[in-house]
Amino acid sequence: MSILFRSIAALAIGASALLTVPADARTAPVVVTADLPTRHVSYADLNLARDEGVRTLEGRVRGAVKNVCSDIGVQPFDLVYGECFRAAWDGARPQISLAIQRATEIATTGHSALPVAAITIVAN
Repeated sequence: MSILFRSIAALAIGASALLTVPADARTAPVVVTADLPTRHVSYADLNLARDEGVRTLEGRVRGAVKNVCSDIGVQPFDLVYGECFRAAWDGARPQISLAIQRATEIATTGHSALPVAAITIVAN
């Protein structure tokens, strides 16, 4: 989610909170949390030590990124969509790298200390 989008959302939520909070409680900080759209991408069936497996995983992640960014209500031609797309990929890339590293370690040594996990894609 873009900084502008988050700022607008925070202002709108903060303003509505001020209207409903008693006057004596307005001096306390207001904390706003939101559940962001999230997708989990499994790669349990892929051999990430091979290029074909990595390409398949990247395709799955691409689809998940598109889905989470669409879930926040923006369309691919919106500026906010592009920011969401980049941020979601920025979060996914290190996870993909760790998954590939784990697969490579297992292929070369038979084991890895890195845990098995799905790739988590979040709309930011």
